[in-house]
Formats: sequence, structure tokens, C-alpha cells
Amino acid sequence: MKRSPMFSLLFVLLAGYLLALVWFGRTFVSYAFFSEPLQVDRVDKIAARLGEPLQLDMTGRGFDRNTRVNLLLDVNNREAIVGRLPIPGYPADMHLSGDKLLVANMHEGLQAFDVSVPARPKYLWRSLRNYSILDIEPIDDQHFALSCATQGVKIANIRSGNAVIIESAHWPKALTESKYHRGFLYVAAHLDGLLVYDLNDLSAIKPVGKVSFPPTARIKALLIHQEYLFAATSDHGVRIYHLADPAAPKLVNQIEVGHSIYDMARIHGELFLVEKDIGVRRYDLSDPAEPRQISNLTTVGSPRWIDSYKDFLVVADSQNGLMTVPLPLENAPASYAHLDAGRAPKAKVLVGDYLYLGLDSKGLVIVDPQQIKPKQQLQSVAVPGYSHDLTRDGRWLYIVAAAGLSVYDLEAQKIVAALPIEGVSRLTHQDKRLYLVGNNKTVFIVDVADPQQPRILHQFQARSSLQNIAVAADTLALSGPGGVSIYDLSGPEEPTLVDHFPLERATDVHIADQLIYVAADQQGMVILELMDQEKLREVGRSVPPWPLSEFASAQELVAAGGFVYLANGRSGLSVIDVQDPARPKLVSTLKLPGYALGLGINGQHLAISSRFAGVHYLDIRNPREPKLLGSFDVLDTARGVLLEDGKIYITSGNQGVSVLPAPVEMKRVDRLSSSRMHVELSDVSHPGRYSLQVSNGRELSVEEGVVSFSRRAE
Repeated sequence: MKRSPMFSLLFVLLAGYLLALVWFGRTFVSYAFFSEPLQVDRVDKIAARLGEPLQLDMTGRGFDRNTRVNLLLDVNNREAIVGRLPIPGYPADMHLSGDKLLVANMHEGLQAFDVSVPARPKYLWRSLRNYSILDIEPIDDQHFALSCATQGVKIANIRSGNAVIIESAHWPKALTESKYHRGFLYVAAHLDGLLVYDLNDLSAIKPVGKVSFPPTARIKALLIHQEYLFAATSDHGVRIYHLADPAAPKLVNQIEVGHSIYDMARIHGELFLVEKDIGVRRYDLSDPAEPRQISNLTTVGSPRWIDSYKDFLVVADSQNGLMTVPLPLENAPASYAHLDAGRAPKAKVLVGDYLYLGLDSKGLVIVDPQQIKPKQQLQSVAVPGYSHDLTRDGRWLYIVAAAGLSVYDLEAQKIVAALPIEGVSRLTHQDKRLYLVGNNKTVFIVDVADPQQPRILHQFQARSSLQNIAVAADTLALSGPGGVSIYDLSGPEEPTLVDHFPLERATDVHIADQLIYVAADQQGMVILELMDQEKLREVGRSVPPWPLSEFASAQELVAAGGFVYLANGRSGLSVIDVQDPARPKLVSTLKLPGYALGLGINGQHLAISSRFAGVHYLDIRNPREPKLLGSFDVLDTARGVLLEDGKIYITSGNQGVSVLPAPVEMKRVDRLSSSRMHVELSDVSHPGRYSLQVSNGRELSVEEGVVSFSRRAE
């Protein structure tokens, strides 16, 4: 008798398991055999004036009834990428020897390619796979010095078909870079200073000298000019050595700067230094022992290396891709050309008229530098430090960054006021007041009755660290690691604490319809109500179901039209029906690339800022089936995002604030077959180059720079 319940339970579990297998099998078979991978063949480029009717035909495969086509402004100029070469490992350095490109690879040794036709490289061979090669330095046409991290220096003879090591010099710690000069090799030995080797006899390397550096000085780059060696270091400077005695470099001068030097280059007789958090410094090298600073080149972002291409200066950035500046710099335009290659380039070499870039695990991309144009966006706002958040009131854009508050006039297109407040990261506004929260538990209330003269009215200390802030009428809500605190704003003095609701980590708070909605990290969403006796009461809660809960991290939310839209970290977007606040119900989720952080909503559309994947633009006319209309790839993205007047305002970290036109859905898409579509292009508001983004619900394909719109004829 006692066994019956157990057998019944086992039977139910077994039946459920079999049903799950059947469902999974049908889904798998359907996907594998009845759907094709989305692929768009190359589309002919077309040009028109704004307002002109435009049509195009697309061929490919995987087109189905869910296929959507959108136009996006080609913000990142990827039209300049003319080829890609996926290779295993991490390219760390490259050298061009005749028609042979040698790639030093951190994980794959040495790779060689035939680049006699620069746009179509051909793989030749791979050698020395057991070595982690960080740098390749030519000695003569056949011999190269390889810096192999903790495996020492190797002298390799590059023959037809492979590379043969003919001599080695062991060093127990990391070797990262070397320079060869008149029979001697100068090697950067991480924190051990500078090593000197005699290479006059390549079959017997002789260590002949060592230059010690201070303990904090790690060599970041080496450069040799005439008889002088320049060593850029991580301790805020460049040491200059005279090489009259090659085995014993003599320190003759030092360039003092305030930050670490990442790279340096000699271009047209001048020295360029890439300095952390500053940009590029420029020096006259008429007397190498006494460099004279000429000017600074201000760059957006965090530059990492610098080089030259014909009459251009090329600067690579850790977040923002590639920037080109025409030479001479005195005649350079205010807006530099920009390319986002999809990853920060580490290695580079010029091959004919093309620039080869090594992108970590993404392999090589081939770029035509002459096709790199100024970054396309409606407006760009440079603010001091890393930008975090923004809000808008009419013509005024309020931005908080590392240096404090900036006020930007959208009509005059310039910053008109600044209020230095250290550590602020989020803000909101109501009427003519701004409410800012900082990392030091301080809340600032700022009067912006005159936006060009902001002034602090009140500041007070919260009970714990802060994540975000919300204001509605006389209620102010603060979220943070300890939960949510509610303050009364009705008094003439500073706000009064009303109540506190404990939560493990409240990342965001939103007030709507007399309720307080809280994003509570992995606890999901919590709905609170402020009772008449000024006490907070939990009304309802929505916890993401398994397996979503493994990846979900509620970051920011907004309530509109009876639904809550939740930026849910790696899980993308979650939509919750809150028409009955006591019984909130998860009605849809949409997996998005990157890590969803911030939200901006306007009518039937939603913009989501996503770390690692830029900003996504969605159609939410049916909240139960949100649809992705387009994505802008912005490498460095903070939380702040606004969606107003068909424009997306987004804080982009070191890039400041970018204003982009929202993607435009095609007016008409006729699917003629699974391999052919006829598209009628919609009107766009702004001239420029546009890309086509095609999606079938499972996959995404982008055809860069297909359509160009110019202004209407006057």
C-alpha cells in the first residue's frame, strides 16, 4: 500500500521526461531540417537624396515570414573594412618582409601569410607553436629576434616554409619587446629593466649589459632614434639613453609626464607619446637628447598605440577602435575619422595601401584607411572623465561624469555650465531641480531654474551606499545594497527619511501610479506601496524562473502601460505584466547580445544600453512579443540612455555622450522566396551612410554602408 504513491510519482516523472524528450526532438528536427541559416549576399550599394523613393532586391537564404529589414546609420564606418582573416590565437605583433606577413601569436607561435595581393592574403605556414611570441624584431632579411614572454629571447631563421631557432637566451621573467641597433639587441624585461645582448655572432648570443629601472617602472615601449634609445615606462615618464657604448646605455634625460606611457612613435621627425587618460603628446626631436614639447592631441577614449599611414596619424583605442588624423596636425579638422573594428586592435602593419589589424581572438581585419571617415552621429558631447548618466529637459541635456555635472545646450551644441561634484553616477530631474547620487552615500539637490548657473540647494547623507534615485511629487526613493529608502520632499529644508525596506541589493527604483518598483538584482522585481502611516509594504514580487535566474541580474526598470520593462543583465529584456500589482506575471523575455544595463522608453519603442554590445532598439507595441529593430555597436557603454524625438541619447563612458538616430524599419518587405526579397526603403531624417540589418528572429546579418542619403537639392 505504501508503494503506490512512490510508483505514481515515478510514473509521472518518467512521463514528463518522455514528453520533454519528444518536444525537444521535434524542436531540434524542425530547426535542423526546416530552417536555413540566415545569409545575405552582397547587396549593390545605392545612393539617393533624402525623400526620394528607393527600392532594392536582396538575395541570400534563410528568409522567412519573420524576416525584418531595418536601416541604421553606419556610426562605426565599418565600410572601411575590406576583408577579414580569422586565425587561431591572439596576434601580438606583425612584421612585413617582402610579400610575406609574419604574425607573432601569443598562443600559436609564428604564422606566415602571402600578401602579394594585399586584399586577399593566403595562409603559408605555422611554426614554433610551443612558444608564446609577444614581439618580432627584424635583424636582417632572414633573421628575427622573438620575445617569448617567460621563454626568453629566440633568434629565428625564417626560411621558405617554416622558422628555425638557431640560438636562445633564457630569462626567468617576462620579456615583452625588443629593438635591434648596430649589432645589439635591447630587450624590455618587464620589471627587471633593460637587457642588452650582443648579436654580432647570431650563433652565440652574448648578454653584455643590464640597465636597472625603479621597482615601479615597467617598460611599456622602446624606440631608437639616431644613437638614442627611448624607454617609455609605467611610472610616468620616458627615459632617454645615449648608445655611444652599446653595452652600457647612459641615461641623459627624462621626459616627465603625469601618467603611464602606453606607446610612442617617431613620425616625420617628431616624437609622439600615448599617455594614459590624457591622449597624445607631441615633441620636437631636433635634439634627441632634449625633446621639446610642441602640443597635445586630445583624443576621445583611452588610446593605446600610435603609428602613421602616408599622410595620416593612426591612433588605436582600447574601447573605441581606430582614429585617423590628417598631417600636418596644425591643419587637422576638429572631427577626426573613426573606425570601430569590433575589438580593440593590438597589432598592426601596413601592407601596400591597406592596414592589417590584429584583434585578439578575432583574428586579422584588413582596412582601407582612406575609407575611414568622421564618426557619423547627430551630436557628440565630450565631458571630463567617464560619463555615467544623463537626463533631458527640453533643450537642456544634463550629464553626470567623473568630474561632476555638465549642462549641454542641444540648440547651441555646446556645454554651457559645469558643476564639479566628485563621485556622482546617477541623476534624475523634476521641475527645475536635479537629484544626484554619488558613491560616497551623498545625495545632491541642484537648482537649475537657470540651467547655465546650476547651484546646490541641499545635500545629505543616505544610510548606505547608493545605486539609483527616483522622484515623483513629494517622494524621493533611493536604492542601494541595503534596500530602498523613502524620503519626504514636502518640507522647505532637506528631505526627511520616512521608511526603509531591506533588500539584499536594490539596483534601481522607479515610482509610478502610487507604487514603487524596485530592481533587486538576482531577486528580480519587487513592488512596494507607501501606506498612509508612512510605512512601506510589499505588494508583489516577480522572481525570474529557472534557468533564467542563473543568468538574470535585474539592473534597471521602467513601468509603462501596465507593464514593467526590466534590463536583466545577461538575460536581456524581461517584460512583466503588473496590471494586478499583487500578482505580477512574467509575460516575455528577449535574449540580447551583451549585458543589459539601462532603459529608455518613448511610446511604442524601447532603447536598452548593453555593456559589450552597445545599444538595442526595440518595438514594444505588443509587450508580450517585443521585437528587436536594430543595434548600434558602441564598445564602451554606461547605463544612461534616453529615447526622445526619434533619437537615442547614450552615455558612452570615455566617449562622453553620443546622439544617434533611431533605426528605421523598412516601409515594405516582400519575401519572394527563402532566397529573395524585394525591399522598399523608408524615409530617413538624416543624411549619411546607412547599413541594412536583416533579422529572422534567430540570427542577425548586417550589410555595412549599403545606402547613402545626401541632402535634398536646394
